[in-house]
Formats: sequence, structure tokens, C-alpha cells
Amino acid sequence: MKIEIINQRLYIKEPPETAEGTREYLKAEFNFSEDWSGLTKTAFFRGANGDIVPRLLEEDTCTVPAEVLAASGRVGVSVSGTLGETIITTDIESFFVPATLNGGTPSDPEPTLWQEVLDKLEKVSEVEKKVTELNERCDTIPTRVSQLENDSKYLPADGAISWGRKEGTDKGDRSVALGKDAEASGVYSFAEGELTKATGRGSHAEGFATVANQTASHAEGGGTIASGKYQHVQGKYNVEDTEGEYAHIVGGGADANNRRNIHTVDWDGNAEYAGDVIVNYDGNRIQVGAMLESLIDNHYMHRNIFRGRCLGESITAGQLAVIRDGSFADLYVGDYWEINGTKYRIADINYWKNVGYPESEKVQKPHILIVPDTILGNWQMHTSNSTSGGYRNSTMKNAALPKIISTLPNTFQNRIVTHRMFSDGTWFTTSVDLMNEVMVHGTYICADNNSRQTSDTQQLALFWLAPELKTIGVNYWLRNVAGSQTYTLISQYEDASSDMATSTYGVRPVFAIG
Repeated sequence: MKIEIINQRLYIKEPPETAEGTREYLKAEFNFSEDWSGLTKTAFFRGANGDIVPRLLEEDTCTVPAEVLAASGRVGVSVSGTLGETIITTDIESFFVPATLNGGTPSDPEPTLWQEVLDKLEKVSEVEKKVTELNERCDTIPTRVSQLENDSKYLPADGAISWGRKEGTDKGDRSVALGKDAEASGVYSFAEGELTKATGRGSHAEGFATVANQTASHAEGGGTIASGKYQHVQGKYNVEDTEGEYAHIVGGGADANNRRNIHTVDWDGNAEYAGDVIVNYDGNRIQVGAMLESLIDNHYMHRNIFRGRCLGESITAGQLAVIRDGSFADLYVGDYWEINGTKYRIADINYWKNVGYPESEKVQKPHILIVPDTILGNWQMHTSNSTSGGYRNSTMKNAALPKIISTLPNTFQNRIVTHRMFSDGTWFTTSVDLMNEVMVHGTYICADNNSRQTSDTQQLALFWLAPELKTIGVNYWLRNVAGSQTYTLISQYEDASSDMATSTYGVRPVFAIG
């Protein structure tokens, strides 16, 4: 008889051709859909007399009980599956058992036939005797699923299995300990191998000296410890995760005193490897770690990456060291120091390297350029509406900026790099200045054609990586001459503009640290 189970629906594909009184003959073969995988399955048969008889399925097959075939009529079939607290049931389908003739007194068989029957009965009795002896001896280890039933002579389902359980340890309810000195003290826990310990509820420890001490944790390999709920640990001698941060850990330690993780995956899916990660791309094996190292350790790439991380309230000794050695390790464009509410942001790296005249005055030391996110004051470019002498001779350069310099945080004061700058037709030494149009926009827009020659010839990395940082909500001066009475500026709307030299606008300087 073929029976199909799809989800919770039961279908009798091949109704049996049977009759009442059939015993130990009719087989029921079940075919289950995937959601029944791993479940313990029981078939229930209801006879025409209303009696219900269960049968535990072995390899999805059982013999239809004789009790339900004892009388003619319809026989119902249903199935249930269990796994822990999960129970799945099906609806009921039925097949018809027709009546048959029985009763009367049989005539004596021929003597030769009678003797043959007696011989066969004798052999059957011998087999039954052997089976009985085997059952009496086999009271610790089951050989069939049906032998785990509570009413059998084998293992009770509410007990525990011990084969090498460590003496003196607690025996968890329905736990299993197999191997040598295995400890399974957690409820429903399983310890196998040597010196393994499963103490968490439903935990599993296998291999050598492994420990699974949290609910549904799993430790395998050698010397591994799973201390997070639902955590899986493999390999050898991992670093114990007492905070339950990781879902998966691969240990690679040498021994219990030298633990190490070579791979972890946290509960957000973030993975970390102690070694490199190799990706096969278009037929090539690419080492991701080596590729990233070539980018991260290349200081030129640090000016091509905007990160925007706060670096603290002052320059640390470590930060100053990596600036001065030219590695700029862990420093990127957009990173900033926040001091007294102002963010002093890295705007570029080595911007003035090899710039200057005469040759001996070229800047050689590694440095970073800093531009604040806000203005540091409000000043006129000049006390009269004249641009004679340009920026170099303006009130801004000779009166306002020295005062701005004196108010800079102490962490910058004695670390400012002086450099040679070309402006207004000449080279001069300077330290803190206004930016020009090229540094902000990458080109001239409003500057006078006669005052465009400069040594600051490229846009700051900060503004081509994050152009929105050009606008700070207020107007601020740039140092280019726009006309006989005007200087350039950035308006609060981010447009390039200009205004009279006597106008008062914000001062947003640029300076270098090294």
C-alpha cells in the first residue's frame, strides 16, 4: 500500500487489495515531503470497530496492524511526526476492507502433510526461543528505533545513555555520553569522544577535551570551548567567547595556554580572518588582504579616501609620529580633531611637498593640511576698498591672521609647518593663510586674470572627495584679488562670488601640521 504525505495532507496512492482477518501481511509504505525530515513518525490506524492502533515507522514503513483488519469495513489512516516540542499531524484517509469466509471445522490433513506442519512449528519455536534469549540480554543498547519505546525492555526514553561516562559527574536528563570520560550533565546534552563536556541544555561536545557549556552550543575538534548560546566552535584551542559575541569560531591555538582564533563570524554576519582571504575572480586568485595592504600602507591612497572619523581632542604622540614618518597610518582625509566645539579636519596630505623657491626652501617634511569646518572669526580683507599690493599686503594677512594664529589650539601651535608660497607676483614665507579659489573649486572663477599665478595649483582632496564641505552656512573670504576694489569669497549658498575689500566676512584658514 503506497501512501504520500505532502505537508499535512495524506493521500493513499495505491489502495490495498486485502480482506478481513489479514495478519502480518499488508505493508504500508510512506513517502514524506521535506518538512518531515528528521522527525520521528508514527502511523495511526483506525479499524471498522473504532479501535485505534499506532505503529512507529521504521524507514517510513510499517505492517498494518491485524487488529484493524479483523473486521470488514473502512480503515482510517493518519500520521504524526515529533521532534522535541514540534509536532506535525495529517488528515485522515481510509480504505475499504471486504469481508471473507471463515469458520467451520477443517478435515484432518494427510499424515505426510501433518508431519510437515509439525516440523515447521518446531523450527518456529526454536527461533522464538532464540529471540527471547536475545531480548533478555539486550537491555542496554537498542538495535531498532522501536526498542526505545517506554514499554519495551530496552532503553527508556526518559533515561540516559552511558557508555564511557565520566564517573562522579552529573547525568543530564535524557543525555548521552559515549567514549572515554565523557561528561553530559546538561539536559538533553550529548558528549562523545575523550574528556568532552556538554553542560548546556541541548549542547553537544565532541572530539578531545572540548566544552559546550551554553544552551544549544556545539564544540568540536580539540580543546575548543563554546560559551555562547547557539554558538558553534571548531578547530583547536580557540579564545573563549564569554560575551556570546560570535555565532561561529574556528580556533587555531597551540594548546590550552596559547589560545588563538583564526576565523570568527559575529551575529551580524561580520567575518574576520587571521590570515588572508583569496577570491577567485575571472580565473585569477586575488589575495584580498594583500590587495588592501597595498592600498592602506600606501600613503598616497590616504588622500584618496574620505573617512570622517573623530581623532580625539588633541594630536596624540602616535598620530604625530605617523605624520612625521610619512606613513600617515590610520589617518585619512576627512578625519578631524574636535576642540572646543570646532572640528579641525584633515584637508590633504603632503600638499606642499617639494613646493618652494629657492630650491633649498622647498618643503620636504611630511605634513597634513588642516581646514576648520567653521570660521574662526570675522574680518575685513582691507581697511580701504583697494586691492593694491594684493593679499600679501592686505589687512587680513598682516593683522587678522596673526590674531587667528594666536587663538589656535595649543595642540597645533608649535607644530605648524612654514612654507614658501607664490602670490601677488612674489615668493614669501608663510604658515597660516586663506585658501584660494583653486584650493576650493579646483579652478579660478572670479579671480582677476592678472593675479592668478600661484604655487597652490590643485584642489584640496577634502573638497573633491566631499564637495558639500565647501559650504558652511556663512560667507567666508578667499585670498584672490577679483578687481581693483574686490576680493573673492565663498557665499553661504556655495557659489563663487566677490565683494568689496572693506566688507566683513568669515575667516576660514588653512595650515599644515608636521
